[in-house]
Amino acid sequence: MKFLLILCFILKATVSAKTTLLITADNIAEKPEAVARFQVTEIGEPHTYSQDIDYKIEKILQTSNLIFNFTHSPYTFTSIKLLKSAEENILMLNTSYLSHRTTKTKNHITLTKKSINEICWDKSTLATYISLTLSDHLLIDQARDEQKTIDGNEFKYAGSPRFTLSGDLPNISTQIKPFQATLALSVTVATGIALHINQSAAWWDGKGTSFYFRDDWNEVHFADKFGHFMGGYFISYVAREAFVFSGFSWDQSIFLGSLVGLLAQTYVEFKDGYSENTGFSPSDFTADFLGVSYFYLQHYIPFLQNFSPKWQYAPPEMIGIPPNARTKSFLDNYNSTTAWISIHVRNLFWGEEESIWPKWLNIGLGYGVSGYCTPDICSRFVIGIDYNLVELLPDGVPFWNWLKQSLNGIKFPAPAIEFSTYGTRFLLLYPFTISIGSGQF
Repeated sequence: MKFLLILCFILKATVSAKTTLLITADNIAEKPEAVARFQVTEIGEPHTYSQDIDYKIEKILQTSNLIFNFTHSPYTFTSIKLLKSAEENILMLNTSYLSHRTTKTKNHITLTKKSINEICWDKSTLATYISLTLSDHLLIDQARDEQKTIDGNEFKYAGSPRFTLSGDLPNISTQIKPFQATLALSVTVATGIALHINQSAAWWDGKGTSFYFRDDWNEVHFADKFGHFMGGYFISYVAREAFVFSGFSWDQSIFLGSLVGLLAQTYVEFKDGYSENTGFSPSDFTADFLGVSYFYLQHYIPFLQNFSPKWQYAPPEMIGIPPNARTKSFLDNYNSTTAWISIHVRNLFWGEEESIWPKWLNIGLGYGVSGYCTPDICSRFVIGIDYNLVELLPDGVPFWNWLKQSLNGIKFPAPAIEFSTYGTRFLLLYPFTISIGSGQF
């Protein structure tokens, strides 16, 4: 009869309590996000709970044979000595959520909360134990309500930390920051105007009056298609960062950034449609769309993050490009540019955490052309070393962290081997040539 009375009391308290205190290890293994949400720090230190559920929690713990010393709120836990075989029966871990659940956790009941200590009691030490029964959906909804920003442990790219311009984690829901939004909009408009002026001077002003289609699929040995792909990708990146900085949610920033990237590239193609030397190129627009799509999909297919687009440019006079093979705009000087895919090799190994491959060392695959604007145009293929600047450079203030992340979109000089119809050559700091005596590297 006593057992039934105790059970009835526990069930009543369970229904009336606002949250779950203890959950079984089996439930933890299935749904690690369904955890109790109370603050626990070091044993013996004070802990503050909401007053309207203090009494209910105290009674529940008392009926479960857990030995605690309660005073008026805030509570304090009693000494570890009150628990038998303390070294075996209690485990203290610093953790965010219950991520370490592969060893002793299966045999423990757990009281835990995000970003604080986790305390586990071995089942064998308890005469009875409680599993309160609020639905997992309620727990998950409650956790989302309390959490204002996305989980820092999940805010990564290719296994490396991500950074925002402000240093804050992105919002889960949109909360516009007026000053940051105004600043981001001003910089974006100024950059757009500058690029428009550059393109107008090179291609658009006074050069055609009617819209027409013209597909230049293989006119530049596909080098321009890589350029359009990179343009869509990196405009989307910059726009996403501006939306995050302005207070938009992470998901909205990804979508809106991708949309801005597509609209910006569509505008360029539309203006090209009126230029007498270009026209609207369906293959160019396809490359634009693929670049934006790849940026968007990388957020939801993490494996794609192991293949990062990078762009490399060198002034033509510094790498021996003859004057007759130069263009007016650096954006179209394909002799001086190389499109790269940087491969995060370490992430492709099984058990990458144990891999000896450095996190900062990538392998790059590049493509470009030589002899553009001459009859001798040909493709060039490059393979070389690349750097993951997020891992290579030290962390610092928020702007520095964001800057090194953004510079990761640029391929810096490094040892590489180039293959083309002109032959094979090895350069220590591709694409620059270093002369040592009679040799060039």
